[in-house]
Amino acid sequence: MVQNYQDAMAICRWAGCSDAFVTFTCNPQWLEIKRALLLGQQPQDRPDLVTQVFKIKLKESINDIHKKHILGCTIAGIYVVEFQKRGLSHAHILIFFTEDCKPHTVEDVDRMISAELPNSETNKLAHETVARCTMHGPCGAAFPNALCMEEGKCKKQYPRKFQSEIVTDVNGYPIYRHRDTGHTVVVHGIELDNRWVVPHNVYLLTKYDAHINIEVYNNIRVVKYLFKYIYKGHDHATIEISR
Repeated sequence: MVQNYQDAMAICRWAGCSDAFVTFTCNPQWLEIKRALLLGQQPQDRPDLVTQVFKIKLKESINDIHKKHILGCTIAGIYVVEFQKRGLSHAHILIFFTEDCKPHTVEDVDRMISAELPNSETNKLAHETVARCTMHGPCGAAFPNALCMEEGKCKKQYPRKFQSEIVTDVNGYPIYRHRDTGHTVVVHGIELDNRWVVPHNVYLLTKYDAHINIEVYNNIRVVKYLFKYIYKGHDHATIEISR
């Protein structure tokens, strides 16, 4: 792990800071998994099957990024596969674009990343996928025991504020567009709007039917995040006991 971290830093020394950070999470409800289950089995009963399907789709998504240039022409990439405590595999992917494809303007970011619900009439499939895979929460007062809650607040800072245009914050990172379009979806009985949408690329999300979060991020610290298990302490489990 330490050697891989040093190799990643060497890539950054040659290519500069990364331009985009993608998190690709396995979806245990993929049809390829469900069709191969035996009678009475659930996806969690077949980690071998889930892992194989995830690996195939991850390989294809990396091919889309680096060979088909879905997001733009690239010169390098780094990815790490992890397994969450609850069993879902996911990959963190760093992307390094060529100079002419780097997202320098808000228009560049807007073409690559969306943080809004697609129109349910003109793009029904994308709307259903976003509603199913990339809505954060609900959390807050409705679900105070959600894993993202710390001291009564969502540590992921959801719901976001309505934002008509992409702007940059004080650290130079984009605050994505969350317009008040009136479009909503119901998740766990709670009506959610654009303020709860996780940034994503519509093409990748629709093709792979999974939680694929994409962010413009050009700080060297993200490499340390990829190899955070060097620095983390012991594993923990979160439980709740109620009467």
